[in-house]
Amino acid sequence: MFESAVNVLRTLPPGPATAGFAKTAAGAGRRAANSLGGQRHDLLGRVFHWILSTAAPTGAYYTSSAAATFLAGLAIRPEDAERFPDFTIVDPACGTGTLLMATARQLGYLNPEEAGGQVGGKALIEDVLRGYDIEAAAVQLAAVALGLMNPKVKFERMGIHHLKYGRDAGGTGVAGSLELMGKRAAVSLLSPMSEQVDTGEAVLEAERHDLVIMNPPFTSDSRRHKHLGKEVQKVVKDREEEIFKYEPVSREGSAGMFLLLAERLCEEECGTLATVLPTAAVGSPSASQVWEKLLKTFHLETVVTSHDPSRILFSENTGISESLAVLRRLNEDNRDKPTRFINLKSNPSEASDALRVVREINSGEMPGVEWPRKRVEANDWTPVKFLSPHLINATAKWFSDEELGCVPIGEVAEVGPAGRRTQDAYKRESPAVSAEGRWGLWFNNQQSATGNAPAKRTMAAQPDCSLMTKPGKTAMADDYWEQRGRLMLSVRISTTSVRLFAVRVGEPVLGSGWVPAKHRTLENPEDWEKAMCAYLNSTVGYLGVLWVVNPKKLVYPNLPLDDGMRAIPVPDFTEDQAARLARIFEEFADQELERFRNAEQDPVRKQLDASVCEVLGWELEEVEKARRALCREPSVTGRPAE
Repeated sequence: MFESAVNVLRTLPPGPATAGFAKTAAGAGRRAANSLGGQRHDLLGRVFHWILSTAAPTGAYYTSSAAATFLAGLAIRPEDAERFPDFTIVDPACGTGTLLMATARQLGYLNPEEAGGQVGGKALIEDVLRGYDIEAAAVQLAAVALGLMNPKVKFERMGIHHLKYGRDAGGTGVAGSLELMGKRAAVSLLSPMSEQVDTGEAVLEAERHDLVIMNPPFTSDSRRHKHLGKEVQKVVKDREEEIFKYEPVSREGSAGMFLLLAERLCEEECGTLATVLPTAAVGSPSASQVWEKLLKTFHLETVVTSHDPSRILFSENTGISESLAVLRRLNEDNRDKPTRFINLKSNPSEASDALRVVREINSGEMPGVEWPRKRVEANDWTPVKFLSPHLINATAKWFSDEELGCVPIGEVAEVGPAGRRTQDAYKRESPAVSAEGRWGLWFNNQQSATGNAPAKRTMAAQPDCSLMTKPGKTAMADDYWEQRGRLMLSVRISTTSVRLFAVRVGEPVLGSGWVPAKHRTLENPEDWEKAMCAYLNSTVGYLGVLWVVNPKKLVYPNLPLDDGMRAIPVPDFTEDQAARLARIFEEFADQELERFRNAEQDPVRKQLDASVCEVLGWELEEVEKARRALCREPSVTGRPAE
């Protein structure tokens, strides 16, 4: 890391001028390090991740100093700091060391007499902190950053390690940090899984630590290792599959694998696990088995989620919603405690502000929502989806506790095919062309007309294109055509602009931006389609959609077919209820609806709410209260909460 600078110095002629220059430069460096340290800045890390070309496929996104301060402040307690230097910390994906520096400062803040004087000292750097990463340059920067915390100290060794990643000399895949799950038989002193950053010392297996803190690469399976090339990518994924062969992980991404790795590295009796993770990874059905395993030995103490539209994340250079989670090993004191969910109106961008918020959380000034352990064990993560405590409790009562008697729409209706499947089988033509007599609802524009895409603002809709079978796709196209329907559900939602989640078309169609839903048993489902359309465009219907969506982004939630759309809670209408709500649909079918964010100014939405409550026997006052709260939600308005 310093080779270039050393070479420059060696080329200068010896003498007082050179010595004076070196002394001045060294003093400037120390002052800069002290200044940045006091402000809790990580300038090296920020610059490195801006220029890192492999950030997307490796998931190497920079943790902001504010977020690192936040997570360390939640994870490290006064009693932990008192154990210094016996309290050990590891980051299995340390990058440039941002989280390790934050933990060092938190130890010093909580224990100024012991750890405070040792921030940047030998005991801290050599005995307390451990870091692993696959980026050689990143671990070099991490070592430099930790060294700059106390430039006057000479370290004999650092606990920072470069992990092998890709393919070894024998052609076998090497999975980087995930190799820390446990060594394989092939690992030997001739083929270590990592090297210590400055000595090159081989490391064969990882130790357990009191705190595992991380912001690991939670990347999707389609993007992971893509920069390695197809051949190497395959052997690395094969190695991952070998490592996690008997673990409950999904191949959809690396989230579950890194959570299980953290469990493996965490001290068995009283260890703590603290992590940044995608908000989608806490409530996703694909991650439910991983959380089920974690909750057998951990108490989920705190979850912090940002509902700040300007800062939905805790990593930079990414655009997805993120949360902070702190878990502690189960013991008699925490076994029956609830999880504390903190939803931020404003996500701190400065470390000093993050410290203030941490103090408010730890002192109880910012209490959050307490969620019973049994709900978390049942994979109910409702609190991360809304800022309003009223909406959290109302939707949990209505849908989790089944107070309204709803069932997943997939139990009463066939939902599909997905829009992508329709696109695989058909290409769209202008509405005037109908050689095959097959029509589609292709566009999901709910604002203004764009070319051949008329805006959809009413519950009654018309086809907007004809469908032509793609060459060689006849069998697929015919199969999908048998699944066409008249009740169409929205595939893509922008919560700030959506007016309609469901429309009804006069004739059965397939969709691209819409998915058909057909009742499983009714021979004449017309009343059911109309009643369901009215319900899904009511406040309770839309809240049911938001309750199941995957919160990938604050105003662009992800609604997959299997784990999302088919799980939307809906009433199982009686014939009388369906007929009565069908008449309401007919009365308002051609009237424009306002965006959901403006529901309080929308007479049609209010009438739908009143009619749904009257027909189903629900409390209108409770629904009206929920509607008012919905219109203030940052995830619906796209604006900061008041």
